Amino acid sequence: MKFEKQFNSFYPTLRQISIRFSRTTGIPVEEFESTLCEEFYLKYAHFDPQKKDSFTAYMRVVLTQRAMRMAGRKETEFYRKEELFVGQEDSSEDGDDVAVELEIVDEFNLEEYVASKAEHKTDADKRQLINALSKNTDSVTKKIITEYLRSENAKPTAIGKAIGIHHQVVKRKVKKLARNFNESEFGNIEAYLAV
Repeated sequence: MKFEKQFNSFYPTLRQISIRFSRTTGIPVEEFESTLCEEFYLKYAHFDPQKKDSFTAYMRVVLTQRAMRMAGRKETEFYRKEELFVGQEDSSEDGDDVAVELEIVDEFNLEEYVASKAEHKTDADKRQLINALSKNTDSVTKKIITEYLRSENAKPTAIGKAIGIHHQVVKRKVKKLARNFNESEFGNIEAYLAV
């Protein structure tokens, strides 16, 4: 009974804090009220009249700090993206106007984002990359590269047979060539592999 009496007497202050922070952050008043009511409930038992003089001052500080923590969270970004369209307004029993419709504005188009990020390299770019990678290589590696470019289904075993070397040598030479790839110089490897 004592808690309920304290809560009811402090509720106007709680509502005032909620409205103040709602105006500055864009988070609905109800969200702040809900969070602050929960905080009031949790901190009510921690008040010690022996150590602190005023319950109202203690609770005002506690709830203001909680509202500041809530305003600083990433949750504010969600509510900033939300636009409130006031069409028909209904008056509720307590005199507050209630908006009928909410629409979330989402300007992010995933398809356009993926298409813009997928930078496809042309065959000329691929040939330029191959030339840059094979610039300082031996003749065997150059033969392997030429054979890879010549056949569509190039496998290390088939290339080894065509050149006259073991397929493990082909694999080692290709791995050694791959170590020359520098992403800062040539860009993302995915762009070269994209079809």
